[in-house]
Amino acid sequence: MWKILICTFFFITINCFQSSAEIINCRYFPYSLSYLPEPIYFCQILNSEIFNGTQISITEIQGLHWFNNTNENVTGIYLHSAPNLNKFPKNLEKFFKNLILIRILGSNLTEISQNDFKVFPKLKYLYLFENKIKIIHEDTFAFNPELKVIDLDGNEISHIDPKSFSNLKNLIELKLIFNVCKIDKRAEIRKEVEELIIKIENGECRN
Repeated sequence: MWKILICTFFFITINCFQSSAEIINCRYFPYSLSYLPEPIYFCQILNSEIFNGTQISITEIQGLHWFNNTNENVTGIYLHSAPNLNKFPKNLEKFFKNLILIRILGSNLTEISQNDFKVFPKLKYLYLFENKIKIIHEDTFAFNPELKVIDLDGNEISHIDPKSFSNLKNLIELKLIFNVCKIDKRAEIRKEVEELIIKIENGECRN
């Protein structure tokens, strides 16, 4: 009997640990950014320690909302300094269906793919600067035609497929400096974005 109790306790402990690793704790807050035309209702992820070097699947979101807001009102995700975040977490879209802004900085995000973003068709602003991203694939943003801003400054990008940004007709800012690729100027208006896209199409950042 004693042996059974110990095993049961051990089993429960492991299960609790695995479940807690998939729970995000949010600090919810509204914020108006001077460079955005619309206010953002943020979930700031507080427990960055849940990221463990693998692609985790989110099973629950915790946190106290402002006033009568719900997860339906959340339009922005913010995460800073997650050293064990290597891959974009799965299932965020099940809780935050209306995201227009994703901001992950100062972490170890090494790769991004179409599967990470196609579940956010309303996405307009993507800030992934100061991570460890190495490659941008041609189809990464195939399902995000509303994108207006992509900031990938300060990563380790050494290769961008030539057509990676060609479908983004609403893009007005594209930032790619301080990478392995020697792109030395941010594109901050549509004309500059078009010029940079042409350079990329012509092999500006391809190895």
